Amino acid sequence: MTEHYERDGEDSPRGEIVPLHRVPDLEAEPAAEPALPAVPEPAELEPAEAPGARRPVIAPQWQRDEIWATVARIADLRRHQGAYHSVRLPWYAVRTVKFAVYGVAVLYGQLWRWGSAKGLKDLESLAVAAGRAAHGDAMRAHERGCKTRAARGRITAVIAAIVLTAVAEAAQKLPPAALAALGAAVVLVLAKCGQRRGEQLVPAAHVPQHHEKLTQSEVLIALSHLGIPEMNRWIKEGLDIPMWIGRDGPGWRADVQLPRGVTASVVMDKREELAAALRRNIGRVWPSRGGDDAHAGLLVLYVSDYPMSKAKQPAWPLAKSGKADLFAEIPFGTDQRGKIVRLTLMFASVLIGAIPRMGKTTALRLLALAGALDPACEMHVYDLKGTGDLAPVAKVAHKYGCGADEETLAAAMASLKEIHGRLVTRAKTISGLTAAECPERKVTPELSAKRSLRLHPVLLMIDEIQELFESAEHKKEAEALAKAILKRGPALGIIFVAATQRPDSDSFPKGLSAQMGMRFCLRIVDDKSNNMILGAGMYAAGYRATMFTASDKGVGWLAGHSDDPQIVHTFAMDAPASEKIVARALAARKAAGLLTGQAAQDDQEQEDVSLLRDVLEVMPEEALWLERLAPRLAGKRPEVYGSWRTEDGWRCDLLGSALRGLGVTPAQQWNGLEKRNRNGITRVAVLSALDGHGNV
Repeated sequence: MTEHYERDGEDSPRGEIVPLHRVPDLEAEPAAEPALPAVPEPAELEPAEAPGARRPVIAPQWQRDEIWATVARIADLRRHQGAYHSVRLPWYAVRTVKFAVYGVAVLYGQLWRWGSAKGLKDLESLAVAAGRAAHGDAMRAHERGCKTRAARGRITAVIAAIVLTAVAEAAQKLPPAALAALGAAVVLVLAKCGQRRGEQLVPAAHVPQHHEKLTQSEVLIALSHLGIPEMNRWIKEGLDIPMWIGRDGPGWRADVQLPRGVTASVVMDKREELAAALRRNIGRVWPSRGGDDAHAGLLVLYVSDYPMSKAKQPAWPLAKSGKADLFAEIPFGTDQRGKIVRLTLMFASVLIGAIPRMGKTTALRLLALAGALDPACEMHVYDLKGTGDLAPVAKVAHKYGCGADEETLAAAMASLKEIHGRLVTRAKTISGLTAAECPERKVTPELSAKRSLRLHPVLLMIDEIQELFESAEHKKEAEALAKAILKRGPALGIIFVAATQRPDSDSFPKGLSAQMGMRFCLRIVDDKSNNMILGAGMYAAGYRATMFTASDKGVGWLAGHSDDPQIVHTFAMDAPASEKIVARALAARKAAGLLTGQAAQDDQEQEDVSLLRDVLEVMPEEALWLERLAPRLAGKRPEVYGSWRTEDGWRCDLLGSALRGLGVTPAQQWNGLEKRNRNGITRVAVLSALDGHGNV
């Protein structure tokens, strides 16, 4: 026999637990589910606290960070119940009428039994059966019955007359709405009287599985089905397995003190079996350790209302507006409880790993967009997979490359060399500052803001970095450069972000992975890959990305951003949404004058092409004078060309200079109607220049 435990009252201290009920011993067959007696389940409690900790004055689900999520969950449940009952209103009306008919029959039967004094008839029958008719017992019972029936008949007649009179008066004097309400009330009363035991007039809504409550019995039975010998021995021998269950965010949390010798990591390895035993979708069941301060046998089991990968996530907070600051926290994803997880890129390096199609690129894209939204950030981005997943940020990147060809690999090596060279120059700049100017001897937001120091953030991002380390030509040099950047770069304002889908010693040198301060590991298939991404010993410590399934896309372990690793579901971010964000980032960089490198060149080319296209749109003639072309252009895009107008007229020299730089040389053009020459251009010349830019 084994005992379950529950808090003894709301005011009991955290450590006080009292027996709740006993569970019969488990059968030898692990698949046989023990039958539990019906027992009251523990009331919903506050989330678990450390022993001796003070409980919050306001319950966590009603605090500022959680109140709207709590309201949303309650509203969602009420919405479901309202929709469920609304659809069934016609059937409820039919059931109500049926129960009301039964109610009439029930009331009539009760009235008949009362009016006929059935109990006295039974007494008369008993007297006759006892052989005492000669003594007059039967006659006395009969006489008493007649008197009682006569009295009850008169009472019934009086009540019937009163009721009929009241009904007649109500029909004459009450308005139709009041009559309808009165009739409905009578029908409901009759339906209640006719309701049979076990039947409900309005049955409870079939609440979806994600609203089901997690109970202590369920958790204990589920643990007993995991095939863990020590667990089953404790349960069979009736030893204590204390646990605590309470609501925590959009789900239920259970803190379980596992039997001695059983670690939380053993249960985490059996996540799929645990979900099956709990009769929950695997995407809702998240076993984890209790944290570094807790012993290895403390299991924190979180069962969310919805599968984590399918739960409705809020939009990325920076998707619509705002700028990012790489010195501050940026939103990266949400945890199982729906809380936003933020991380700081500055002074860190990031390694992202997963098998293909598990959300690695989405995680990388979020970090790239965060860098794009910081106007001061100089971005070097290389997509060595060659699919163009990071193409949107090319518009703001100082350097950008896409592909696994030799040209792109050489460009990535050039960026590594350039950034490696800045390690020396930046270190000299910092060492030359006074203690008052740079007390921490590293890049600070204040130093970064001084453009003259050139200590702005630099983001080096390489997707599928294994392409560099598997290249016979670049492997050794790339490893040496990357190792130096990882060791010295964070303090100098250089952020290195790498991603790989083949995290092994050949694809990503072990010496480099050890230098990565922050790691995000999505689904991985073996313990070696797990430790390569998350760090040595992480698999044994229970932080295992092998527990994720194919449905857990975008879900992984994030380590290095806080004291303990945690499970994070990255914000969804597709290419069209990325384009809109980058357009906003591009405008911010232009306004601040911080568009550099390849992005600045590409932007200038786009502006050149735009001017030629605008000329063609406003110039249907074969030839046109500049003095007439300028006002047409200003009318089309005044924010761009309006500055050519002055008090003395139009600055045709500026227009001519711009066109001359694009390969269109203004010359004298004859106007046959006005019989004179003026400086102008031809449509053929503009088309030729546009063709030279690769646009026709």
